[in-house]
Amino acid sequence: MKGKRKDKKKLEEEGDKVMLTKEMVYASLENFGVLPNSSQIGFLSLKLNNKELEHLNNNISDVKHIIHVDISNNLLIDITHITTFDKIQTLNASSNRIVKLPQIAEEDKFQNLVWLDLSNNKMIEIPQFKVPKLKFLNLSGNGITKYERIEGGHPNLEVFKGNGNKLRSLYFFKDFPKLRELYLNENTITTVTDYENLPELRILKLKDNKIEKFEEESLPELPSLQTIILSKNKLNNMDMIKKFVVFPLLTKINIIETPFHINNGEYTIAELLIVNPKLKIINKVKIEDIHYKEMLLLSEQKWKKSEAERIERERLEKEQAEKEANANNEENS
Repeated sequence: MKGKRKDKKKLEEEGDKVMLTKEMVYASLENFGVLPNSSQIGFLSLKLNNKELEHLNNNISDVKHIIHVDISNNLLIDITHITTFDKIQTLNASSNRIVKLPQIAEEDKFQNLVWLDLSNNKMIEIPQFKVPKLKFLNLSGNGITKYERIEGGHPNLEVFKGNGNKLRSLYFFKDFPKLRELYLNENTITTVTDYENLPELRILKLKDNKIEKFEEESLPELPSLQTIILSKNKLNNMDMIKKFVVFPLLTKINIIETPFHINNGEYTIAELLIVNPKLKIINKVKIEDIHYKEMLLLSEQKWKKSEAERIERERLEKEQAEKEANANNEENS
């Protein structure tokens, strides 16, 4: 159809290029209003998404006052020109070809940036980001395999999204005092005991990883944790699951499609309530009185079984002791 925008694959095959012009920039300005920390008025947003752009250029230099920039769904590799926007607060650069963004590790760049989306790019390493006011960071869908801890952590980050990468542990997350939500679904995580100092973490999502077991007796403290999602992992026994259930403020857990859930079926909820009766939602099911009754029934069954095993054990021990005593008597007679 005439005028229909070509998709990215077709564009790449044909070798077409779209050049960023000043006319395109001005046509992409939106949200007219009062500029931050100023009495002046102007456009606050620049929306250059879905333009099939391969490069940015100096034609955006006239709008450095912009605070919201959307350059998502293009073919961009280098977005250095955006780093000159000293007032920028939100940047959506998702679904491009960005491999690195070293500027976010520089002290004098992105001083006012609060929200950054770099999802679905080509990054293989979590950048050593400074960005002092940053609260939201999305690095999902990049295939990230490398990560080194940021010295001193980050003082203000509240939400980190890293779904669909190749992270193997939570080692990167140390000294994030304001981190409230951590999304790491669909990675290759096996180790969950190496995070440190996440006092405000409320939501931890680890769906579809490779978590099975670990030798440590307990997990590092998460005093504010309320929700943990562990579905589609390899957890197969209650000893391991207990380590996730005992956080003091935890009210929601999901272990659907783990071996433990598959093997225990309808008893899963009761099993978890025995460990932590404060849970309010288990495997997407809101806990009601019937679940507490099932918990009490299962608990009683477990107690009776334990008592029967104890009695049988004591009987066998007594029988063995009597046999040994009789044998000693025969030797001495």
